[in-house]
Amino acid sequence: MSSRTEILGITPTPFLRNEDGTLLQAVRVEVRHEGRPCAGGLSLAAQGKEANSTVAIVPGQAVLDADVPAVSAPCELVCKLSLGGKPAALMRAPWRPARRWVVHVVQSSHHDAGYTDLASNVIPEHGRWLDSIIDMAEATRDFPDDARFRAVVEQAWSADHFLRAARPERAAAMLEIMRRGDVEVTALFGNMITELCGHEVLARSVYHAFRLKREHGIPIVSAEHNDIPGFTWGLSQVLAGAGVKILCPGLPLYYSWGGDPKARSFWDEAALFGAPGMPGAFWWEAPGGGRILFWCNNQGCGGDCHADLPLLAGRLQDLDKGGYPYSILRWPVLGGARDNSPYIAGYSHAIRKWNERWAYPRLVSSTNARFYRELLPHLPASLPIVRGDVPGQDYPVAATSTAAATGVNRRTHSSLPAAEALAAMAGAIADYHYQHEQIFQAYEEVLWHDEHTWGHHFPCGPAAAAAEAEKAVRAYRGAALAHDVLSKAMARVADAVRLDEPDIHLVVFNPLPHERSGMVSAPLREIDNCGSTMAQMPDKSLRGVLLQDRWHVNPTPDLVRGGFDLLDAGTGEAVPFQIDSIDSALAPAPFAAQRLGLGAGGIRYGAFEDPAGLSRDLVFYADRVPALGYRTYRLKPRSERPGFPAGVTASATSLENEWYRLEVDARAGRVRSIVDKETGRELVDPAAPHPFGAVVVRDPFGDETLSSCAGVEQGATG
Repeated sequence: MSSRTEILGITPTPFLRNEDGTLLQAVRVEVRHEGRPCAGGLSLAAQGKEANSTVAIVPGQAVLDADVPAVSAPCELVCKLSLGGKPAALMRAPWRPARRWVVHVVQSSHHDAGYTDLASNVIPEHGRWLDSIIDMAEATRDFPDDARFRAVVEQAWSADHFLRAARPERAAAMLEIMRRGDVEVTALFGNMITELCGHEVLARSVYHAFRLKREHGIPIVSAEHNDIPGFTWGLSQVLAGAGVKILCPGLPLYYSWGGDPKARSFWDEAALFGAPGMPGAFWWEAPGGGRILFWCNNQGCGGDCHADLPLLAGRLQDLDKGGYPYSILRWPVLGGARDNSPYIAGYSHAIRKWNERWAYPRLVSSTNARFYRELLPHLPASLPIVRGDVPGQDYPVAATSTAAATGVNRRTHSSLPAAEALAAMAGAIADYHYQHEQIFQAYEEVLWHDEHTWGHHFPCGPAAAAAEAEKAVRAYRGAALAHDVLSKAMARVADAVRLDEPDIHLVVFNPLPHERSGMVSAPLREIDNCGSTMAQMPDKSLRGVLLQDRWHVNPTPDLVRGGFDLLDAGTGEAVPFQIDSIDSALAPAPFAAQRLGLGAGGIRYGAFEDPAGLSRDLVFYADRVPALGYRTYRLKPRSERPGFPAGVTASATSLENEWYRLEVDARAGRVRSIVDKETGRELVDPAAPHPFGAVVVRDPFGDETLSSCAGVEQGATG
C-alpha cells in the first residue's frame, strides 16, 4: 500500500436510503492524499454486504461521501481505498446499526401577548397567522400524509379569539382542520405564571380550550408551558384532572447564558433525563395521584426556524452518541426568528423532499397529539415517576414591578370565586339573572394579567408605557367585572331577607363551604359597580339603576358618624364595632385617595347625597357566619356613638392584648419581638440570620436582597 494515501476516519450519518430494496447508510470517509489528483475506488463492507463507488481523490485532506449497507447487529466495517486499481489504504472499525429515526416536526408560534408589539396588535396578528393556515392546509392536502401542513396552536387564547372574530366561513374551515387533528389546540389559556394563579385561576386556565372542545368537538390532548423557568405542582393536578395526556414545555435556559460557571440551571437535567440537554420524558404525578406524561426537549424555548432543517442531522448524531434512549424525537420549529412568528408552509415542502430522498430519518409534519400516540408504545414500564414542582424565579418576583395592578389582580383571585358562589346562591333563592358570560369574561381578564408577557421587549419609552397600561387594564377590568357580579348578587339576596324592623340592615355573606368567623370592614356607603342597567319603575317609567332594580343604600349622616347600635338580627345581641376614617390618600385601604376626596363632598356628590360614608369603614367581628350563607346585622339609630372596652392597646411601635405583646422596629419596619405573656416566652429568635417576617429574595448566584420599610406609624385604634 502507498504510504502517501491514508484513511483518517469513518463517520456514520443518520441518513439511510432505499436502493432496489437494500437499505444503505450514508457515511463520510476522511482521507489524506499526497500526490496528484486521480480517480479512486472506495469499498465499504459489513455483515457480508459490500457497497462500491468511484470517488475523486485530490491532494490534501478531504471528506468522501459514500454508502455502506445497513447492518442489523454490531459488527466490523471494512473500508478499502484503491488508486489506479491498486489497494491504497485500509481501515477496519467497529460498526453498529443505524437508528431508524422518526422525527416529528412540530410547528408552532410562541405566544407572547405583547413583547414584539402592543398586546392589542399582537392578538389580531395571531388571528391573521391562523387564517393563513387554512390556505396552507388546503394547498398541501394532496401531499403525502407525513408532509401535509400541520401546526400546534401553542395557547388557546389565539384560537378562541380567531374563532370568535373570523368570518363564519373561515371559522368553519378552521374548525374542520382542528377536528381532523391537523391543527392542534392545546389545553392552557396562555403561558401562565402558575405561582401567581392560585388554585381556582389555575383550574380556569383550561376552561377556554375545553369550551372549544365541548362546543365544536375539538380534541384537547396536550398542553404547552413555554418561556417560563418554573411551574407549580398544581399544574399537574389541573391537567391530569382535565384528561390532558402530555405536557411539552419549552423551558428557557437564560440562567446559563454567557457560560458563567456559577449560574446553575433551575433543575437537574442530568438527574431527570440522563445528561444535560438530553430530551426525555417522565410521568409527572399530581398531588391527587393522577399522572401526565412530561416531555421536554431541553433545548430552551422555541425551536429551529429554518425550513430546510439544517440543524437536525447534527442534533440526531449528538443524541445517538449521548445515549438518547428512543428512535423517535419531537423537533419544535417556528415560522421565523421571532416570538409571535407566522406559520409557514416551507416545512411541508421540505419534509416531502426529504422523505423522497431518505428512508430514515423519516420526517413527520406533526402535532403534540400525534407525537404522543407514536411515542407511547416506546416508553418503558420503568419510566420514572416524578412528584413536585419547579419553583419559579424571575417571573413571580418581577410581577411586583407593577405592584398596583398585580395587587388588584391578586384580590380578584379571591373576590371572583366569592362573586361566583354568591351569584349561584342569588340565582337559587332570589330573582337574579346569573351572569354567566360576565363571570367567564372576568376570569379571562384575570388570566390575561397572570399570563407571562409583562410588557414590551424594550422596557423604556412610549411602547413600554402603553404595554404596561394595556396589561394593567386587564387587572382593573377583571376586578370591576367581579365587583359588579358580587354587588348585584349580594343585593338580590339581601333584598330577599325578611326584616322585622325598618332600620338599615347590613348582610354579611360567607361564600366559603364552611362556617367562618372573622373581621368585617364595610364602607358606610357602598362603592358603585360598573354595570348600569335599565329597569322599569312602578310608575312604568324606565330608569337606569346599578343593582338590577335599585341604587345603593346611602346611610344618614348620623349613622355615618356612628350613632347606632349594631345588633345581630338573629339573636338581638349588641356587637362591638368601630368606625375607621380614611384621613390620607396613602391610607392602607382600597381606593383610599378617591374615597377620601369623594367623602369630603363636592358639586355632584354633595348635591345628590351626603357622601361622607365613602371615607369611613364600619369594622366589627362577625361570629359564626354559616357556610355559603349570611348573617344579618341591624343598625339601630341612637343619639350618640356607643363606646366599647378595647381588648388591644397600641402605641407607635407595639400591639398588646391579654395574650401577646408584639414590638416592631420603627426604623426598619420589622418585627423585633413577640412575647407569649402567659408563658413569658420570646417567640422571635434575635440571632436568626433574617429578621422575622422579612421577604428574602435570592438570585441565581446565591446573593440575597431583603425587603425594607420606610417607617412605622400608628394607625386606627378601636
